[in-house]
Amino acid sequence: MFQKELKTFIALIGTNSNEQQWGNILLNLMGPIGRNIHNTFTFDSPNDKENINILIQKFDEYYIFSGKKKLPLENVYEYINELELMIKEKNITNGEELIRKKILTEINKHQFTNTANNLLPTFIFSSDFNKLTLKEIAFIWKLYTDSDICTRCDGIHSPEKCSALGKQCSKCNNWNHFSRKCPTNYINNCDYCGGNHIYKKCPAFNEICTKCQKKNHFKWKCQSIQILQCRFCGLSHAANRSLCSAKYNICSNCNIMGHVPSRCNKRFLANRLQNVS
Repeated sequence: MFQKELKTFIALIGTNSNEQQWGNILLNLMGPIGRNIHNTFTFDSPNDKENINILIQKFDEYYIFSGKKKLPLENVYEYINELELMIKEKNITNGEELIRKKILTEINKHQFTNTANNLLPTFIFSSDFNKLTLKEIAFIWKLYTDSDICTRCDGIHSPEKCSALGKQCSKCNNWNHFSRKCPTNYINNCDYCGGNHIYKKCPAFNEICTKCQKKNHFKWKCQSIQILQCRFCGLSHAANRSLCSAKYNICSNCNIMGHVPSRCNKRFLANRLQNVS
């Protein structure tokens, strides 16, 4: 509501003032509580601190997610699940987009990109981040945040101060790790997600691959053959006719279903499609 009133006020007064000046006016109107909240925000540029449009977006996010941020040892999946619950409680329609924007304010883009490149060598943050599902984002985020967590005791410490050193595992009877971190509990380099996890706790379970549309694996572990520049649609996709965007398209050149006009060959393609059908 305050956004509409503020924008109406700005329109009535006139837009001679720049975005920074209106940002300062907003902060003054919000008082000390608003300014305290403002002090918790992070900005890409110092000039953004008083930018009215960026401030409105930041305060919106603060309201939606109640100022929540991921704690250092908090499980990434549980954190994102909690964000999804907050979105659901407030009946917000573009919830996934808002969660992505919030994650962007919290992740380390450099570390995220380096980790993603180990899974997807051609990954470019600016163009590929939004192509990832929330589960894929969570998986990559967890990979680099968990790199500091000890694989023997589940804590964070210097190498020589592990609390599991000298302790015998009650599960395998080997030494120097706790039973909850026993290697016998874990799958290494899982065929479906590419990570290490407890048996039957694969993060890719029930996930729909964005390459082949099949369940239970991430796209970087997808085994489907890829078609480059499909002869029917001209795009690249998994070798599955149902994934071709031109499958039900009626060509405006020949009126035959199954290809786009740019891929039409009236003399040869029509006969080929008839034979296939």
